[in-house]
Amino acid sequence: MSLIKLNNICVEYGRKNKQRALNDVSMEIEDKEFVAVMGKSGCGKTTLLNVLGTLLKPQSGEYIFDGKPVLAKNSNELAEFRNENMGFVVQHFALVPDMSIYDNVALPLTYRKMSKSDVKNRVMAVLEELEIYDQKNKYPGELSGGQCQRAAIARAIITEPRLILADEPTGALDGENGNMVMDILQKLNGKGITIIMVTHDKELAQCASRIIRMQDGYIYRNC
Repeated sequence: MSLIKLNNICVEYGRKNKQRALNDVSMEIEDKEFVAVMGKSGCGKTTLLNVLGTLLKPQSGEYIFDGKPVLAKNSNELAEFRNENMGFVVQHFALVPDMSIYDNVALPLTYRKMSKSDVKNRVMAVLEELEIYDQKNKYPGELSGGQCQRAAIARAIITEPRLILADEPTGALDGENGNMVMDILQKLNGKGITIIMVTHDKELAQCASRIIRMQDGYIYRNC
């Protein structure tokens, strides 16, 4: 069953000299699938991810999530939609530097009507799962890159999302920590979370069940 359907999505930048970042992109992502998106810098990969994450509204086209249209939602509805359905993992972690790891991971739950004890129980469980429980009171600047990305993944899954959008999640890491992150993403996919990952790394892309290749705003290979 399709979780995501994009029909003829177009994104343009600029006013006078418009540049099209996505050209009539149509695609489907199955529920519980692990998809890698590849292509040269500037081909539209991150723009596509931003559309999927409802962080960027296309000029035209249709976005269907779990059978329901997305693009007609207002900004508040989109924020709620993201919080309920999506987790984000980016290259440079995007952790809040002056918040502890515990508070960073708990942050998405501030938009939920949950008791403090329920929040604590869920955060502790996720920190244990990602093997950073002992780092909970430290700050991002005190952690290694691998630990920071574990914390970022913990934050991404704390709301129990259906979809994780990962933009170069291993780009700031060495090979060992990059492989660790991929192992975590594969395990999360094995638990039923759909994952869409942008990467330049051909070897890492092989961990996905399908690779979508982009060029100049088009999808030119989908296998």
